[in-house]
Amino acid sequence: MARDPQVRIITRSLTGFTTRRIKKIVLDATANLTEDTPRDLGWARNNWIPEIGPGPDSPAGARDDAGVGAAQAAQQQGIAAIAVTYRLGMGIITITNNVPYIVYLNEGSSQQAPAGFVQAAIFRAVQEANKPGGGGGSLQSGGGGGGGPARDPVTGRFVKSS
Repeated sequence: MARDPQVRIITRSLTGFTTRRIKKIVLDATANLTEDTPRDLGWARNNWIPEIGPGPDSPAGARDDAGVGAAQAAQQQGIAAIAVTYRLGMGIITITNNVPYIVYLNEGSSQQAPAGFVQAAIFRAVQEANKPGGGGGSLQSGGGGGGGPARDPVTGRFVKSS
């Protein structure tokens, strides 16, 4: 029995919309975390690594200059994998940072960032994705969003922007 064409269109639209929303949140959260992490050499900053599936168990690179480059390469590889290959249903996405002192940085041990900067960075990414027109495209267009009126992802009705 063939599926109703409208059901296929709605399913495809919801899947695409949700995939774009997840990608936006993950990529924005990674960018926020990278920017907000206090910097000495940049090792902690570059160890925010997004992954499809469980993240690594140890930090990327070492805390020296060469290790910072290795961490940055791992981070960029993770970002590219999310941006290019992630599709809804591929499993969980994690953003990890395994440098030994990341917890202390998040507790406020550095004057470069307030305590709780990790939670604040993730919260900002979620808030940005949930702004009308800012969440990775509309259901109707399948495109980038932000250029026209926003649609409710469930009903498809236009919603007022704030």
